[in-house]
Amino acid sequence: MRKTPAQQHMLRVMAEQQAAQAAASNPHGETQGTAYELQLAQLYEFKKRLRDVQSMEGKARMKATMLPEMAPYLDGVLAADAGTQDEVLVTALVWSIDAGEYRRALQLAEYAVRHDLKMPDQYQRTMATALQDEFADAVLSGALVGDEAMDIAGRVLQLTDALDSHDQAKAKLYKAGGYALLGKTTTNGADLKAVKLDACQKALPLLRQAMALHPGIGVKKDIERLEQRLKAAGLPLTQAP
Repeated sequence: MRKTPAQQHMLRVMAEQQAAQAAASNPHGETQGTAYELQLAQLYEFKKRLRDVQSMEGKARMKATMLPEMAPYLDGVLAADAGTQDEVLVTALVWSIDAGEYRRALQLAEYAVRHDLKMPDQYQRTMATALQDEFADAVLSGALVGDEAMDIAGRVLQLTDALDSHDQAKAKLYKAGGYALLGKTTTNGADLKAVKLDACQKALPLLRQAMALHPGIGVKKDIERLEQRLKAAGLPLTQAP
């Protein structure tokens, strides 16, 4: 049953107050309080419903309908900025990427990294590795495109680059950043002759860094083509960061 506006407001206020109280009691502990317990119970119900759906696309559509029900709670936790470990928030972060809610996912990701939140055990990845993997997949698959892809890939790179993560995941995100600049995905190639030269110059160091981290990432040909284009235009080749 969907919450009324009054119930949503009450949940948001409770979440903010109780998250702050939990942090004051134990800043490195788990979120506590009635609001968290209610939202956690709802999350478990959502997970039960998702297990009955086989299609990944179907799961993503279902998550998109579930996330608004979690929004008042999440808004309260973000407002408190308390930073206690929160399974609901971290799960909502991953689901937001799955559902194509990339701006919301980035907002939750920035909170999670700032407070060093951990991924739930079932994901078997660190927060940095998960963010790099999930956002990169969104760009490389073509689900996240255009200016939004360039902006979000760049912000996730800044957010996670100094964190410990698998080289392959970090390489994938560098590749995604380069491809976003070129307007390319893993299924649709880009005509580099039609790509602006400044975008080529910006993409080249990202793809070089991707290959340095993981030589099998699949960008060698892209690097060669970019170098040829820039040389032909008489432009210097940007060095890897």
